[in-house]
Amino acid sequence: MKQLICIFSMILIIGCSPKKEKDPPLAPTEIGDTTITDTPDNSENSLDYLGRYKGPVSGSETALELAEDFSYVMTRIQSGKRTEEKGTFKWNTTGNGIILKNTTGEEHHFFVGEHYLVLADTSGKRLNPANSGQDVLLKQSEAEAAKSDGTPMDRLPQKITGIHWKLSEINGRTFRQSDTKDYFIQLNDDGSFGAFAGCNRMGGKYQIKESKVRMFNIISTMMACPEMKIEDEFKMALETSDNYVANEKVLQFRKGGTNLLKFEAFALPKP
Repeated sequence: MKQLICIFSMILIIGCSPKKEKDPPLAPTEIGDTTITDTPDNSENSLDYLGRYKGPVSGSETALELAEDFSYVMTRIQSGKRTEEKGTFKWNTTGNGIILKNTTGEEHHFFVGEHYLVLADTSGKRLNPANSGQDVLLKQSEAEAAKSDGTPMDRLPQKITGIHWKLSEINGRTFRQSDTKDYFIQLNDDGSFGAFAGCNRMGGKYQIKESKVRMFNIISTMMACPEMKIEDEFKMALETSDNYVANEKVLQFRKGGTNLLKFEAFALPKP
């Protein structure tokens, strides 16, 4: 009996004991505003540097084309001799200059300014001031770039439809027309074109916006001929072209700054 009374008393004591208050919630940790530092402007992120440049470099009349895919084409004329160099380029670590690397591994460094390039050392430091005129390449407008290819382009873009364009150059090689076959392209006002390059008749669609061009949906007949090399090159050049230059006499399809196909007008449109 005494045991029951003791147990009952303990239960009452426990039940009547004041409840322990819960610890107050912890105050949230205060985090200061995060400071975001803007990347300082440099030539790489603030200049429209792609395009064609021209000027005297190391005693040569030089033209340099920088393309969006980080490829370049550089031509030099010295003592009447013309040479062409191709390769890729990248920005240096400071973002103030570019490094050109050709197919043999040789590098050229240029400081990049607004609308000009200056030959530089490996750190991007200019070898000559931009206003000295030495080793300076000036950026050209599209019309100026077209003229500097050696083709007299009167205006850009030029109406190129309704003209029978005869092939005169393919991938940098002079092409001589056959006495029995007519290698040509003709673009129509409705966005279609027809062409012939030795074996099969071709056709397809094209789109033009300013100096940009896109050839697509190209189809052809399926004749088998002994020699298909020119036709295959011709079709590939059409498919890869992304811009053109033209006047009343000459039409060129290009990839970046590289000429792929050159045509000469055979029949001019009626006035």
